[in-house]
Amino acid sequence: MLFRSIYLPLVEALDLPAAPDSAAPAPLARLRILVVDDEELVRDLVSEMLTAGGHAVITAADGSDAVDIYRQHWQALDLVILDMEIGRASCRERVFSSV
Repeated sequence: MLFRSIYLPLVEALDLPAAPDSAAPAPLARLRILVVDDEELVRDLVSEMLTAGGHAVITAADGSDAVDIYRQHWQALDLVILDMEIGRASCRERVFSSV
């Protein structure tokens, strides 16, 4: 299995005019996304943002829950967003060694 990291640049807030709501483009596809993070605030924020973008979101608070959900829904999921360090153990190792 291949894992890739995505690094995004840190930028200062831009002072752009607000676009009207009608100008917001519809998502290209409605994805089914599993969000895994042990921090409830992060998990909820990511879930809300993706849901507002028109996507269906399932959340998991730890690697064990993520594995259970993935095993039940793996054919229906399009994307997994995974916190790579949940607690002290590496979530990547815990999750992907179980699947």
